[in-house]
Amino acid sequence: MEGRQYGGYGGCTDSFSVFGFLAFILALLDLILDLQANMGGTGMPRGIRSVNNDDADTEKDSLCQENAEMLQATSACYSLLRGFLNALAAENSECANRFMCEGAEEASTAGPIGEVIANVASLNAGSWLMRVNATMFRSVVEAGQTGAKLGGCALRFSQCFGLPSAYRYPAVYRGPQLPSEVYQPLLQEIMDTARDTLL
Repeated sequence: MEGRQYGGYGGCTDSFSVFGFLAFILALLDLILDLQANMGGTGMPRGIRSVNNDDADTEKDSLCQENAEMLQATSACYSLLRGFLNALAAENSECANRFMCEGAEEASTAGPIGEVIANVASLNAGSWLMRVNATMFRSVVEAGQTGAKLGGCALRFSQCFGLPSAYRYPAVYRGPQLPSEVYQPLLQEIMDTARDTLL
């Protein structure tokens, strides 16, 4: 029970580490979104326009590109935070490495911005986790870097057999948005069940 002795969502350093990493990941996301806003999604600072940039189609493409990059950054940050929380709840170093690797791997699948975020945030996550338990989390930085390179986390860390109750896979749905008539009845049923249960 290597992880439960020191970590596993139990001690004061666990909470401090979670908030420290959360602050880092939010600051990183804010920086990326600010850079995107200042560049206008075009790779050029706002106010600098090419001759063809006045065309409505080019402007629309620029906005779509900016939106796609914002989604990449946001989903990558979520995946890394989820990987961090999963690693923190792990019971052994093999699982901690797998969970951090999964978070970075999912972040990298978001696109080039996701890959950059995965590399940077893996380093930061490792420093926070080492404060919780230096023995158990000694290899999470390398595991995160493996995930950032899409290194096949499930195979590489195949000796992780148990998932903690707090575990959630760090993926983000990136498909087309579902129409509300698909999910609205399900949400209503959930709300009705919750209301009936609580009352």
